[in-house]
Amino acid sequence: MANRLQTWVKNLRMRVGYYSPEDVAMNAGILPSARTAVPVTPQSAMGVAAVYACVQKISSSLASMELNIYKKDSAGKEIAAGHKVHQLLQTEPAPDLTSMEFWEGIISQACMYGVGYARIYFGGDGRPEYLLPLEHSQVERKQTAAGTFYRIQGGEMLAEREIFTVCNLFRSSPIRMHASSIGLSQAALNFGNDYFSNGGQMTGVLTSEQSLREDQVRTVQSSWNNSQVHAGTKLLPFGFKYQRVSISPDEAQYIETRKLGAEEIARIFSVPGTLIGIAGQATYSNIEAQNLQFKQHCLLPWARRIEQEVNRKLLLGSERVRLYCRFDMDSLSRADSASRSAYYQQALQHGWMNINEVRSREDLNGIGAKGEIFTCQVNQLSLDHLEAYSEKLAQKEGATEAAPL
Repeated sequence: MANRLQTWVKNLRMRVGYYSPEDVAMNAGILPSARTAVPVTPQSAMGVAAVYACVQKISSSLASMELNIYKKDSAGKEIAAGHKVHQLLQTEPAPDLTSMEFWEGIISQACMYGVGYARIYFGGDGRPEYLLPLEHSQVERKQTAAGTFYRIQGGEMLAEREIFTVCNLFRSSPIRMHASSIGLSQAALNFGNDYFSNGGQMTGVLTSEQSLREDQVRTVQSSWNNSQVHAGTKLLPFGFKYQRVSISPDEAQYIETRKLGAEEIARIFSVPGTLIGIAGQATYSNIEAQNLQFKQHCLLPWARRIEQEVNRKLLLGSERVRLYCRFDMDSLSRADSASRSAYYQQALQHGWMNINEVRSREDLNGIGAKGEIFTCQVNQLSLDHLEAYSEKLAQKEGATEAAPL
């Protein structure tokens, strides 16, 4: 079964140009990936507000979540706060970079190009010392019979274990794969810029039934062009007519085109439109559902890929039996006090969290041994248990009344 799955994934990647030179050239911006209204590259696409918002939303959301190394034992699990990899991920993964800055950088590269890279520097004990982010253009992936290697800028060849990668399924830029859709948004943006920078005047031609000398044509053209720079009423030279040759924003459905483009870009990145400011998609009843959709269908797959890469390359083989990496996905809901309160109330009432665990989630100190007690709600006792409890309570009350003063 495993071999069949590996073959299927390999064939799928081959069909999308996974190992082809054309794919490398396309991601480098050398070849067009689709027929587009304007040239589209990951860099130029970031000028489209919806693309920038999606990349920023995904990278900042993941980077703001806690990424911990956990230790398993007979009693359960606990954060391995003293482990070297945990400290590396939590504080300073790369020289002069905070954890937030490192993860935002590598994840944004993965969103733009399909893959984000960092070089792993190991110490003498075989453990990682730090991670150095690499620009996508500095890395070339080589697939050989001996395995996978990476050539970085300067020609140095590195083994697969020395490169930390965050990638999507196809290792290809979603911007390149959907260049037609993003190119339409870029073209609409350029159209609006040209229109408003021209004072709201549409492109057109001046026509005349008179026969003009070349110097007269230049004079009229220069006079007309100068008049476009200044606002106000434009006067046509005598005997000339102005004929518009481009469509108006209304005819082009400019607003609708830009909104449709933003919605399509949001679908490409699996980000709900409300989270990037698309109006008309949010209601009081569905905003929570859209946040959950973003968490489950967009962030969770990225988080699992990162966790597995940490387990595979940053932990020693002997450690993987008892140590593992995991994002704290619940930390995303911390900004919503009402949701947190309801969540903790359910946890305490049904006995799957205690008071100290709740306080720890809120970065508060525990209250000692009393906070370790698990409780549960008892208002749904079976009738036989309720009858026995009532009889016991009645006996206790009777004994109290019979006691001498």
